[in-house]
Amino acid sequence: MTRDRREPRTYVVILQQESAEAVDLLKQNYPGNAHYAVNSRLYFIRTADLIGGICEKVGILKDEKSGDQVVKTRNLVSGVVLRLNGISAGFASSDVWDWLDATA
Repeated sequence: MTRDRREPRTYVVILQQESAEAVDLLKQNYPGNAHYAVNSRLYFIRTADLIGGICEKVGILKDEKSGDQVVKTRNLVSGVVLRLNGISAGFASSDVWDWLDATA
């Protein structure tokens, strides 16, 4: 069985510093139940977007022209986006687990 690249998956967005602009972008691009804020710098999101597109949509990366090439550079905030593999463990409030279960 092949997996459709556009199937929604769950990602973790980690911002290295607080950024109201990046958070606003995240909330605009992943509204409502498409995101869950763990705190002001850590978010779960559920999307069919590819990981590079997520980095652009939340203000981590942007395209910049360098000579005749386009390269990715830092945008508003430093951070990383990680795709979850569906395996999780830990101790957290029930709303974290409820969101993860509802988007699985």
